[in-house]
Amino acid sequence: MVKMSAASALDLTVMGSYLQDATVRVGDMAWIPSQRRFGLVCNRFMWEETGATRHRCRSGLHIDHVIMARTRGFAARNKDHMLELLTIHASEHDDKTTIRIAFAGGADVHLDAEVVEVHMDDIGEPWNTPHVPDHEDKG
Repeated sequence: MVKMSAASALDLTVMGSYLQDATVRVGDMAWIPSQRRFGLVCNRFMWEETGATRHRCRSGLHIDHVIMARTRGFAARNKDHMLELLTIHASEHDDKTTIRIAFAGGADVHLDAEVVEVHMDDIGEPWNTPHVPDHEDKG
């Protein structure tokens, strides 16, 4: 089970590698402006495991100090729509940080934050999955 925090753009890149290929239900993402927090719950593919039997687990992610959230490429009202997470990265500027959660098909979430403060924690027990994400170039 993984529990980690990110306090820089580089840390967030590492965290993103653990979240690659996670599936996220649109209804399991939320920005809470009064708390300046964005959170999501996903089904994370456990890339850190090797062997014949592979697993997924529920993981929670929350990003603090968020002052603005924008989405692109999906309808927030379609709560049951599933997205496949590709990566998370940040670009730090003088007065803010832009965090981008990129999903397959060009969908993404852009967050403006004061700093990088991100926490991820696996929730509950893993379960077997027969499907291993495939990243081979099909072209």
